[in-house]
Amino acid sequence: MIEKLVLAFVSSIAMGCSTVVTEYIERSNSFDFKEIVSFDTIETYGFKNNRHCSTEHKVCTNYLLGEPLENKKLHYTVSLESFSGSESTVSLDILKSSLPELQSGTVVLIHGFRASKEFMLNSALYFRMLGFRVIVPDLLGHGESDEAKEYGVGDSKIVNEIINKYKNNTLYIVGNSMGGTTAMQISTLRNDINGIILQAPMLRFDEAVLNYTKANFPSMTMLFSEERIKQGALDTLVRADITPEQTDIKPIIVSSSVPIIIFASSSDTVAPHSSYSDLESNGVSIVKVDGRNHPSMSIIGDNESRELVHWFGKLSSISR
Repeated sequence: MIEKLVLAFVSSIAMGCSTVVTEYIERSNSFDFKEIVSFDTIETYGFKNNRHCSTEHKVCTNYLLGEPLENKKLHYTVSLESFSGSESTVSLDILKSSLPELQSGTVVLIHGFRASKEFMLNSALYFRMLGFRVIVPDLLGHGESDEAKEYGVGDSKIVNEIINKYKNNTLYIVGNSMGGTTAMQISTLRNDINGIILQAPMLRFDEAVLNYTKANFPSMTMLFSEERIKQGALDTLVRADITPEQTDIKPIIVSSSVPIIIFASSSDTVAPHSSYSDLESNGVSIVKVDGRNHPSMSIIGDNESRELVHWFGKLSSISR
């Protein structure tokens, strides 16, 4: 009798864990962005807030649109702290005259889980400085979108509709964390993408949730097994009618003909460099970023700028 009670108690705890994980994921709101970018900056730099409602998919989201900057220089310094308390500071200081050649076309920047479009605006300024128009959407259930979350998968169809409104000349997509899933899913929907830039891209959803839990809520891993935490993530996908395989971008990266550059940090325990280092190939460049926590990977600093300028140069020479 006692053994049955113990078993029932343990089972209820385990089931409770899965439910807690699922409800946390579904109910989580976006973090406050005011420490990263101010409303004054958004207005000063001429970002325009727009709303897109999909007639086919019956959902809505907002996105910011920015045209190429005429500024002769750009500087920012951003410090971001992770849940564990580690802080990373990223700085960018560039002169337009130092750039080898200005670019043209459109760059779409897609944020990660619990972020919003505003978290990508520093990097958006960088691409505007290079000569690009930028589109910066909220993923479903994030920022100004009050829809159910689609975990980077269903979002791809909505963002793709927004791209179709504005796409001109060349097209690049930047995906940070969960936004990397959206970026790679979009690459399966269209054949006119010139390049994809991934910043600490999300692993398969259940693996990503486990890493996120370990990094931000270590006490949960003491109470519940890793398998139960991953099961909570899988249950979340079931409720959203998404398969785990749809969140696994590695097979898409390997089979893609689109040039891809991946920035990953060995200090990032959510999407570590070691998880992607084996994907290096002629079409996939892996850049190891030192000493950066996961939240800070959405910001392009001086080191990332040098890598990107070199990467764009290689792509330009290939296309000539």
